[in-house]
Amino acid sequence: MSVVTAARGRRDVVVAGDSLWSDPSVGEGYRWPHSKLVLRQDAGIVVGVVGSGRVLQAVRSMELDAPSSTQTGSWVTDVFATELLRTARNGVGELSGAEPGRPLGRRTMLVLAWGSQLWLLSSDLVAREIESFVAIGSGRHWAYGAWSALEGLDLDPLERIHRVLKATSSYCITVDGPFGYVRTSDLSTVRAFRPGPATVRSAWSKHRS
Repeated sequence: MSVVTAARGRRDVVVAGDSLWSDPSVGEGYRWPHSKLVLRQDAGIVVGVVGSGRVLQAVRSMELDAPSSTQTGSWVTDVFATELLRTARNGVGELSGAEPGRPLGRRTMLVLAWGSQLWLLSSDLVAREIESFVAIGSGRHWAYGAWSALEGLDLDPLERIHRVLKATSSYCITVDGPFGYVRTSDLSTVRAFRPGPATVRSAWSKHRS
């Protein structure tokens, strides 16, 4: 399931994720670089998805209008979540793992960011505004720990998240590079971390060897 992280800066939001998708039930893992981050330039937002590839595809294809300057949580729940569920069901019917109260499935969570707004959308379609930092996916506990350990250092949110992802990948077997990031102030593309290669040795490969 891996990890997506996001942090608010002074003027924008940084959203970042790893590249490893995995299915522990069958012992298989594979890389799909930067796939967890969806740029919706038409709506001016970036969405990070963990848990369901079908939800990811729905986010890529759904019809979406940009939120207005006055829309926040109501847009996430009333507009984005409603259209996401409609698109997903039209494409594949009931989502795998869906259950009463959790229409996206127990493991699926999303992070949405635009401008300086940062929101978490849970599998039961409840939206929560994030004040500083959020992590979703199987590596979230390690990510939160690493984020806290870096408290007090004079780091840009991008550099801090980079260190968080590298630390998380060292301890969680379902998190691995290369890592990609997007700033809401520049939605032109998903970028790789620089300087230097961001890829670390695959913890999944060590686990399977």
